[in-house]
Amino acid sequence: ASSGGAVWLATNSQPNSLSNSVFAFNVADSYGGAVFTGGGSFAFSKTSFIGNLGSEGGVLSAGDTADISCSSVSMLGNSATSGNGGAVVLGDDGTFTASGVSFSANTASNNGGALSMGTSTVSLQFVSFSKNDASLGGGFYASGTAAVNILGGLFTGNDATTSGGGFYCAGGGVNLGFVSFSGNDAPEGSAYTCSGNCGTYATRSEEHTSELQSL
Repeated sequence: ASSGGAVWLATNSQPNSLSNSVFAFNVADSYGGAVFTGGGSFAFSKTSFIGNLGSEGGVLSAGDTADISCSSVSMLGNSATSGNGGAVVLGDDGTFTASGVSFSANTASNNGGALSMGTSTVSLQFVSFSKNDASLGGGFYASGTAAVNILGGLFTGNDATTSGGGFYCAGGGVNLGFVSFSGNDAPEGSAYTCSGNCGTYATRSEEHTSELQSL
């Protein structure tokens, strides 16, 4: 397939959700190894994505203004073969919400081993990034005026060949609440790198200890 190796969705298409599914070893020549959506709202739950390949967005490529949510989802061993977002690549002015999601062993030839975003708003709760790899942002890459909020996260063993082992923020802001970094690596910023006008704010909330340990 050119885009959307398994699923291609027009803007605001129906149905707009998937659950209890497995997408494995799908290939797209261009965008979205498993799923491509031009925009609109789409929700994934209790779904696994394994070994999918796309030039950008090994699992999912979402166009501008898309509203994507994921709950209890696993993204393992997916790859962006010539672009950004080993698992997910997002356009501008959209939203991406994830809860209970694991991003493991995803790779991007450019930026964002697991996740790459334009000027979108990203909210992550109780998520893990492990052993993802990219040039900038082994775990994720945030560009422009992207806004990233993470409550409860593990960044373990991610690698960036240039900068930002855990993540790289090129603008906007990243808010971290009860987030752990361990064993990440990069020539600059093994845990994370912020450049330009990026601001990073960290807080700790003990009430979420049990949820974080279960990731």
